[in-house]
Amino acid sequence: MSYNEYPDSAYFPQNLRTEHIKDPYLVLYEFFDYCGLPEVRRTFWEFFKAAVTGKFNKESYKYVRVSIVELYEKIQKLIEAAHLINEEYKKKKELQVSEVTDIQYLSNFCKKQHEEKIIQIITDSVKPTRIYTLCNIDADSQQEPKYDYLVVVPENFPQSFDDIKELIENACLELPPISVSFVKENQFSIDLGN
Repeated sequence: MSYNEYPDSAYFPQNLRTEHIKDPYLVLYEFFDYCGLPEVRRTFWEFFKAAVTGKFNKESYKYVRVSIVELYEKIQKLIEAAHLINEEYKKKKELQVSEVTDIQYLSNFCKKQHEEKIIQIITDSVKPTRIYTLCNIDADSQQEPKYDYLVVVPENFPQSFDDIKELIENACLELPPISVSFVKENQFSIDLGN
């Protein structure tokens, strides 16, 4: 069967639980909780030797066989999780603002204030007509202020608000939590008129 002959169902996760599908990085964490890098290397080496030579060390045969089966199951999940991560990355790449502006660029500004970074991310990813910032400051609190943003976009804005909101939220992961709302320019003008 050639690569292109696989049915669509072949690309769906078959070994992942629901929480792994929602957050594929959990598989990575569980993989290295299962065993450390030296154990993975040793078991892979035993597996490779056995595959090439057809021989197992008689003394550790049962242990190696069990380890290989467990490692195989973990690697199955790891491959499926990597596939999900790659699919998510490809979706985000489609939302790329320009050839030189991608998600990593949007989230890696050097030493700007949080508000400046967030506004820069919104500006680079959406090219809004206007941005309104609402700041909730609690004078008694030692925490940083929480910002909410209303982004007014042109009427002919091509992307769905959910997609661009997800892009902005992913780019702002290391920043304080924000709330972003979008409205098209003509709707914003109508709402202000009423």
